[in-house]
Amino acid sequence: MSYQMLQKVEELRKELLRLSEVFRASRNQPDVAEWLERHERTLEVFSATVKEDPQSIKENLDLAFWLTNIGTFLLEHDLEASMPYFIHGVAVLQEFNSGRSEHPRIAHGLFEAQGALAQALELRGQPADLERAQDLKDHNNRLSRKYEKEFAAIEMV
Repeated sequence: MSYQMLQKVEELRKELLRLSEVFRASRNQPDVAEWLERHERTLEVFSATVKEDPQSIKENLDLAFWLTNIGTFLLEHDLEASMPYFIHGVAVLQEFNSGRSEHPRIAHGLFEAQGALAQALELRGQPADLERAQDLKDHNNRLSRKYEKEFAAIEMV
């Protein structure tokens, strides 16, 4: 993983702390704030493990999953705040695959992250977002055809 991507993940981690304060103070939602604080610490751990082994499939998948998981949670509370987490969950996996052959587990993680991002873009409803969501769905269709057997095996586990 590139230094720039690790820096972006660090910024997103810090943003979780800022968002937790927003939810605690101005929105009076301490349960949301606590969830964000817990997951900020988890994101810090995943980020550190990727720094230690940037070529690890498992560590990159875990980090991308956690970014997407945070995005999914935030989607229920603040659509715009959720978007960077979805976008960077996808970006982590795209960067990991660049310059090498796709690994089926990374392709499956990308399929999941792109699906979540497409849903969030559709909720925004802007023409450019809808077009990007369709592009992501089209790419997911190509991935699912290419890795049909591998995806079925992964999903059975």
